[in-house]
Amino acid sequence: MTPYCKERPVLGHGNVDRIDIYREKAKRADDEFDEGPKSIYHAIAKFYERIFKDTNQQINVHRDFFQNLVDITFVNIIGHSMSELDLPYFQTVQLYSPEKTIWNTYYYDQDEQDSMKERLLSIGVMKEEIYMRDVKEFWD
Repeated sequence: MTPYCKERPVLGHGNVDRIDIYREKAKRADDEFDEGPKSIYHAIAKFYERIFKDTNQQINVHRDFFQNLVDITFVNIIGHSMSELDLPYFQTVQLYSPEKTIWNTYYYDQDEQDSMKERLLSIGVMKEEIYMRDVKEFWD
C-alpha cells in the first residue's frame, strides 16, 4: 500500500503547561531527595513532551495548504469538538477562505450548538455564514 503522505502524522496537541507542572514537581521531589515521585513526575513530563504539538509551528509548516483555500465555497465541520486548542487551525482556514464561505457545522448534541457557533464567531466567521446542522443530516 502506498502512503498518501510521506510525513509522519503528529497526533494530539499535548499541553505545555502540563509539561511545566510535572517538571516542577520532579524538581521539588529531587530537592527533597524523594526518588519515587521524582521518577514518576519525570516520566509523566516526558510523555507530555512527546505528544506535544506546537500549533503555530504546524500551521506554519502547512502554510501552503492554507494559502490554497482561496477558492473554497464551504467548510464542513463534522465530528469535531472545536476546542480552544483547535481554534487556531479554524482561524487560519477562516483567514485564507474567501468572504461568504459557508461554514456547515454538524453537531451531535443539541447542547453543543451555541458554544460551537460562539467559537466560530470568535474567530471572525460572520453569523450569516454559519449553518448549524444536526449530524443526522450529514449521514442522510
